[in-house]
Amino acid sequence: MSQANRQPYSSRQMIIFVIVCLVIIFGYTQIENWINPKPKVLTPQQQAEIKNNLPHLMTNVPQGDGFDAFRLATSEIARSLPDDAKKKSQEWAKAEQKKVEPPKPKPKAPQVKPDFVALGDSRFFLQARLTTKGAGVDQLLLTHFPASQLDKSGREVLSKGPDGKPLPLKLIPSPDDLTEEQRQELSHDELLPSFLLYHYSKQNEERPENTLGEANWELVNRDAFQKTVEGERAIWTPKETRDVQEVSFETRLPEFGLKIVKTYTLQKGHYHLGLKVRFERLPGTNTAPFRYQLAGGHGLPIEGSWYTSVYRNAIFGFLDGNSAARHLEDARTIHHNSGSEEFTKTSDRRFQYAATAIQYFASAICIDDEQPNANFVEAVRATAEGAKKKEERMLGDICPRMISEALTVEKETEHRYLLYHGPVKVRLLSQMRGEGLVDEALVERYEKTLNLRTMTDYRSDNWLGKFANFIFWTDLVIASTNFMHWIFGLLTSFMPPWLAILALTVLVRGILMPVSRWQTAKQMRMTEKMQKLNPKLKKLEEEYRGRDPQELHQAKMKLM
Repeated sequence: MSQANRQPYSSRQMIIFVIVCLVIIFGYTQIENWINPKPKVLTPQQQAEIKNNLPHLMTNVPQGDGFDAFRLATSEIARSLPDDAKKKSQEWAKAEQKKVEPPKPKPKAPQVKPDFVALGDSRFFLQARLTTKGAGVDQLLLTHFPASQLDKSGREVLSKGPDGKPLPLKLIPSPDDLTEEQRQELSHDELLPSFLLYHYSKQNEERPENTLGEANWELVNRDAFQKTVEGERAIWTPKETRDVQEVSFETRLPEFGLKIVKTYTLQKGHYHLGLKVRFERLPGTNTAPFRYQLAGGHGLPIEGSWYTSVYRNAIFGFLDGNSAARHLEDARTIHHNSGSEEFTKTSDRRFQYAATAIQYFASAICIDDEQPNANFVEAVRATAEGAKKKEERMLGDICPRMISEALTVEKETEHRYLLYHGPVKVRLLSQMRGEGLVDEALVERYEKTLNLRTMTDYRSDNWLGKFANFIFWTDLVIASTNFMHWIFGLLTSFMPPWLAILALTVLVRGILMPVSRWQTAKQMRMTEKMQKLNPKLKKLEEEYRGRDPQELHQAKMKLM
């Protein structure tokens, strides 16, 4: 629109514009004073009165604590304030006068230090140290796997005892073995033992109570043990040397009318602790639905955290119809989400194990398959133990958990578990020799009955893994890997490991040599054929120079 055709503003529009601007300005000022009121300014008379009263206050400071003087000064100043402020000040002063000396904090009840029970020795594959705190596992060692660390260059450094022999691997280390500074860096949950039992106060409660996990359980069969004191720790050891060692702890849950007994069993030649959880109805109490949660092992060490790509993973194994399957979540995801979602059972899904796996070893809660009802676990999930910075979440500790269905305990109910601790690829147990020889039937039970093989022998949990499984590529990789493990185990039975690795490399190269030679011969035949065709191809290029390239391409394809 041109300058000449532009219409001037009317007086009415100008008046409306000015009114709107004034409303915005004054309205904003009123709203600002309402939200953030400015302090009241004392009048000159009030300021003079306060100034005159200050010397009087300084010469009449009462004896006692400083708060009395502050209260007197406040009351004198409040006397000169406006009526509304004076009223509020008087109300505050009266409230302060009514206050009595705060009650002294009640002395804390002395914490009962838990006792420890040691099961197993160098004759056993596992050595466990249990604790009366929550009737959990404080420490667990793998006798035939030496404790080792890697220095920054990646070289293995064995941990040795006073006798010069390698120390056994601490798959579940004890917080009591750490220094005070190291313990202060851990959260409360990280300091707790493993395999604790928790109960739900209500049937549909989302989070369990920590009563049973924090309580000091009673050692039942004390007569079968002898007590020794190491520093401030009382350790009970079996009086008799047997191939099967057992210990029971019990506690009571009055609000549910239950007595709960946890019994651990360790047998020579086994890579698992047996766990029986028995619920007994107390006399004269009524039945009520009861749910509990069994926590798994946590604190498993990560080897070479500065270079490895495998940290801690939570793995849940289940039967999907008649097929073994698994669900895996890594520590980074679990810490990012502050724990995993509950993975619940269905009509076709029955849980078998919940495990924490690191690079080479695993700690797993397995539901004992040799009990009448092995389908009592309602859901599984993993929790993040302790808080980690965003860039350190993959190093965070995790704990798998099994949640039972609602139980109605009439007289007595018992659930049985196997607490497996050993190689994450359980098939490797069959390659142990000498004192570490494992019964083949037991390995078969771990691998194929409890389906612990799915901790390693399973497809990836993504679309690529599903596709590879669909075209049977996953099965081929698993079969090839297991075959090489079998060959390597056979070789190490009569030669040192380093020589077995060289022999396996030569063997694999020998197996692949016919394929490699066939590929080389095929490539040479193709090269000879191209050399013979080169003169004809050059002739075609001269013939079709300046013509359609598509015609040249068709002529070449016809010639070849």
